[in-house]
Amino acid sequence: MNKPKLTIPTGVSIRDYQKTAYENWLSRNCSGIFAMATGTGKTMTSLYCAYREYLETIKHGGSNYHMIILVPTQPLLEQWAKETKFWGFDAHYLISSEYNWKQGIQELSNDFRFGLDSNFVIISTYRSLTNHGFVSTLNSLPEDTILIADEAHTLGQKQIKSHLDKITGLKKRIGLSATPKRQYDEEGSMAMEAFFNDKSPYCFSLFMDKAIDLGFLCKYEYYPVVVELNTLEMKEYIQISKKLALHIARSSQDNGTDSQTELLLLKRKRIINKAINKLDALSGIIKKIKQREPLRYCFTYAPAGDYQTSANEDEQDNVRMIRQMQKIFNQESPETRTHAYLGETEDRELVLDGYAKGEIDVLLAINCLDEGIDIPRTAIGIFTASTGNPRQFIQRRGRLLRNHKDKSRALIYDMVVIPKILSGEDKSFFKIERNLVKTELTRVGYFAKLSENFYDAKEALAPICDYYQLDLDTIITELEE
Repeated sequence: MNKPKLTIPTGVSIRDYQKTAYENWLSRNCSGIFAMATGTGKTMTSLYCAYREYLETIKHGGSNYHMIILVPTQPLLEQWAKETKFWGFDAHYLISSEYNWKQGIQELSNDFRFGLDSNFVIISTYRSLTNHGFVSTLNSLPEDTILIADEAHTLGQKQIKSHLDKITGLKKRIGLSATPKRQYDEEGSMAMEAFFNDKSPYCFSLFMDKAIDLGFLCKYEYYPVVVELNTLEMKEYIQISKKLALHIARSSQDNGTDSQTELLLLKRKRIINKAINKLDALSGIIKKIKQREPLRYCFTYAPAGDYQTSANEDEQDNVRMIRQMQKIFNQESPETRTHAYLGETEDRELVLDGYAKGEIDVLLAINCLDEGIDIPRTAIGIFTASTGNPRQFIQRRGRLLRNHKDKSRALIYDMVVIPKILSGEDKSFFKIERNLVKTELTRVGYFAKLSENFYDAKEALAPICDYYQLDLDTIITELEE
């Protein structure tokens, strides 16, 4: 059998920190987590590990590579297929609802049962881990098989983590994540860390501040844009908050969170996400960008509909919001070419290719640009979705900070939602309002602390911080701790 032609691809330079990650992984019995900022080359680092292990196999008389890669989404599956082929790993078995994969996997399993060694790269979505037959197949694979888990925090999800202890083989494991810790889910985080026999500060870490300082990611400017809830939105927000306080009190007595509490949280979140003044704010942002530079290579994240009971209605609501935003782009900048990028968008690869080539100027999306999208030329981000999930906004920032020869820095415009303040008199709901503002400022802290214009961001929010007796420096210190 001919040996596969694996090589570090032409034009790819392995950095010293990626070599260090491999050495650290070896020293920990080939199992650990790479906590690396989005844009620092997690994929390349793990494939370098697989490549080095293949060279070791050759030294000891072997001739084959064995690898399984787990991913959360179909776009990531397809991206990994391209990346592995680029390195010469081309014996692929793709496993998701999009493919008829069972026969191929059965034939591969039969090969090993009869003593025939074969190359393989199995790339699967995480959902397959809930399939007993698939897990049995994993346990039958050769002991030198390397398991790579992209967005490894996914392993901590409730429906997946209960299956992890069934994977008894595959001792060589690499977990990849910019944010390994799961927010408000210590149990899920511990299950994920136990799977890789690793814990913070992890086998290898390269966080965003260091990556920017070393020039592996580009610098950025951050502009928080204040958006006030209108009177009706604020009234509804306060009413829901009062109901929430009662439900949370009852739930704490019952040692649990009831469905009504969760529904109220989602309803309140939706008020923030869908604040009508965001549309005027978007108009202002477009004008500001155009005063500085051409409005091109821009990701715009739209708010998602959160609480409607009908999935179809919810999807229609999301589309309506994106269409409203497209209309504003058309009004303020008729020459700008926009495209909605949704879960059901056909020809997704063609759309992304058109964007990368500059044929589309602005992509508007909800969550579809969070994982698996790699377009280094992107230089402008408009965040209209008031997400409180650090993983989500850290990933979104990382999409913008990838280096490109035609990009010296990135711009981030972030809508920060606050109550209607400084008008007065009634402070009876001050605590509720203050909690809302502090949640928004937590995200601001993440973004502002590494920006080139930290003091501009701080000055823009000074009146709000003063009114609500909040200090951005203190919030940032709490984040770092």
